[in-house]
Formats: sequence, C-alpha cells, structure tokens
Amino acid sequence: MKELDNPILDTMLPPFLFEELKKIVNEKNKPHHPHLAGNIVREESFREHMPIFQDFFNKTILMYSPFTQVYIPQLLRRRIRREGDKIRIEMVDLWVNHMKQYEFNPMHNHEGCFSFIIFVKVPFKIEEMHKIAPGAKGNRNLAGAVSFVHQGSNKIDEFFTEEIIFPDERWEGKCLIFPSSLHHLVYPFYGTEEARITVSGNIYIELIQA
Repeated sequence: MKELDNPILDTMLPPFLFEELKKIVNEKNKPHHPHLAGNIVREESFREHMPIFQDFFNKTILMYSPFTQVYIPQLLRRRIRREGDKIRIEMVDLWVNHMKQYEFNPMHNHEGCFSFIIFVKVPFKIEEMHKIAPGAKGNRNLAGAVSFVHQGSNKIDEFFTEEIIFPDERWEGKCLIFPSSLHHLVYPFYGTEEARITVSGNIYIELIQA
C-alpha cells in the first residue's frame, strides 16, 4: 500500500469545541481498558459526549481531498458515486486517555474507517523533555513521540515507512485524523507528574446510494 493510501490530516479543533472539551475531559468515567491496547492506568469511555463532535468530523473529513479522492473510494471498493449519492459519517466510539510518565501505547490499529487523536493537555516542551529522557545521548530519542507505520509492498518483499510526530504543549487543541487501519504507537514521556490527556475515537463511513 502506498503512503498516499494512508493520509493523515493535521487540523485544529474550533476554539468553542476545544473550550467545551477542556471543561469535561477530567470528569470521572467508566474504564475503557477492555477495548484498548494502551498500557495506561486511566483509560475511560467518553461515548456520552460523541454528539458534540459529530458535526466537526462530518465537515472536516469531507473537506480533505486525500480522504475524498483517494482513501474513501478505496474503502467503498472504488464504487463510483452517482449524482445524489451521499456519504454518511458516524462516530462509533470515543474515549479519553490520561497518560502518565512511563506509560505507553504499543503498536496497534483501530476498528472503523477513520480514527483520530485530539491533544487536550501535553505537559511538556519536547526539547526540554528530550534533555532528560533515557535516549538523550542516543541517536534516536523518541520520548513522547507518536509513530505511524505505513506498510508498503512489492513483488520481492515488504517494507515499512515510519512517520514520527513529536506533539508537545504547542499541540494542545490539535487533532490528527487518519485511517483506522494505520498502525501506530505512542512512546512514553518523562520528567513530569502531570498527565498527557488525549481524546480519541473511531468513525465509520457508508455510501448511501440515491
């Protein structure tokens, strides 16, 4: 699969939506561990809040051409959209992670067609945190990183391309939207007792034919 087949959208939540999210993200909710791969003590369901995000994801996904022109046609088995056909977008899961230092998320992917990560609270600057991380003197310091692994293939062998992102406090309010099948992992961070808070979810799409 070509890298273009797994596009990642980097966007910002509207300010009003991010402010609403910050008000509710620390509420105590039901544990969500059985549904998740994370090695994280506090992973909680956020499903009751799905309606407040639905409109944002409806508009955002359909405005991004690598999704509409490349990835969605693949998901719909390249069925040609006729005039009057519509795409229905439905969020099917939502959860919040309160990740503490040393915790991590091993490589995994998700159910659905699209998934997302919203960075609500990131309690460090990446440059400062990297100075005290165990890999500070190494040549591959990945503390705090989010890594997406793109799989490719040819007739001889298979290969992987890793896309590494280093979110820090400057990423608060930012959202990454990506294909649910795309494998990814989150490395641990160090040097603070504060939690890194993210909200994630899964989205299905369906072609409704005229």
